[in-house]
Amino acid sequence: MYHLPRMMQQVKSSVRMASIPFGRISSSNNTTVNIQNTIDGEIRDLKVVAPYGIASCPVDGLFAQMIINGNDNNVCVGVNNQAAPPTKSGETVLYSSGGATVKLGIDGSIAIGNMSGASVGIDKDGNISIYGKKVHITQWDDD
Repeated sequence: MYHLPRMMQQVKSSVRMASIPFGRISSSNNTTVNIQNTIDGEIRDLKVVAPYGIASCPVDGLFAQMIINGNDNNVCVGVNNQAAPPTKSGETVLYSSGGATVKLGIDGSIAIGNMSGASVGIDKDGNISIYGKKVHITQWDDD
């Protein structure tokens, strides 16, 4: 037979252990961030969680969402960057604070660019366009 009061106490304890607060990134390094929030002050050394194959370290001052587990598994799960490049539904844009971008378009195109205006584009038909102050084309062998 189940003991409802005991089960409810276990649920309450579990809910208290994991909370999802937010705050501003106050400092960051290669693998962790410190986040200033209004509830707990500064939460330190949160691991930055991202999809497989993508690594990033957000810049200071951005709002961040975190999951606090009450142990050493606290994580930053995302940031809200108002300066991020705009995207259409179905697009993906990788970007850096230095202005480098890689855009995967909804039509199958790929665009790579940077702040200097240099760019490489591949359209949906496989046509390649390259723009830059100097363009070097090197041919390599498959051997």
